[in-house]
Amino acid sequence: MQTNDFNLAGLLDVWQRRRYAILVLVISTVVIAGSILWWMPKQYKSTAVIIAANPQLQDKARLFNKEIQLLYAVYGSADDLDRLYGWADVDSNYYALIDEFDLIMEYPHDDSAYVRQETLKRLRKDIQLIRTEEQQLKIEVFMKRPELAANVANAIVRNINQRYQAIAADRYNKEKLALQASLQETSLQHSNQVDSIKLTQGLLKESLQLGRLKALEEQAAQLTKTIVEMDAAIKANPPALYVQQNAVPDYKPAKPQVLLSLLAVAASSLVFGLLLTALIDQRRS
Repeated sequence: MQTNDFNLAGLLDVWQRRRYAILVLVISTVVIAGSILWWMPKQYKSTAVIIAANPQLQDKARLFNKEIQLLYAVYGSADDLDRLYGWADVDSNYYALIDEFDLIMEYPHDDSAYVRQETLKRLRKDIQLIRTEEQQLKIEVFMKRPELAANVANAIVRNINQRYQAIAADRYNKEKLALQASLQETSLQHSNQVDSIKLTQGLLKESLQLGRLKALEEQAAQLTKTIVEMDAAIKANPPALYVQQNAVPDYKPAKPQVLLSLLAVAASSLVFGLLLTALIDQRRS
């Protein structure tokens, strides 16, 4: 126990004698780090926050039945949020951003054939997609210009929603085309049936054909109604998400974090100085 007290007292004595050298080391390190941080390019962060909508809201029956409307929740589940995350994180979305905002010019590059791929890699590092415990998706964008950071974040939100709505609209359009083809076929059968009735002789045959004609008319009316509903669903096309927070420019630099960085440098250089002086003194003794 006395040995430990003696060693501690010896170290304190060494640090006391070398305090100016340690102080110079800490100050010079902090000054050098501050100079580097001063010349580092500043990045500004902008954040958009979204939550997933319930995809079942795309059900066209919901538009024409108030009882069914009450069965659907407005917000989606964690799985729906994961789907939005996946759509936001695909390469095609990043390339769309690169083209829309000419982001190739935002990053230093050479004139290689792979400049778009290199820009994609660097852009991915500047965009963070964060899922929260509150079932939110935070889209954080870091750029050299605050306005650009906000515009890119909002564009990601817009692209996710447009992709979702385009898929839903395409599905309904395909169903509508199939219904229109069926209606055209039914109309042709109806026309042929009318011509057949004109040539029919006998009350029994005419009665049967009139029954078929009525069935075709009812089928055509139902198809027409369904097509009208499909048009309404295409026009309604509920959103894939709800925006809780639009991204706005923040003119306070987010990177580098000068104060925290300087405090970390000062602490690490102080520890290094204490260890170095203790080691030198031990070797001399």
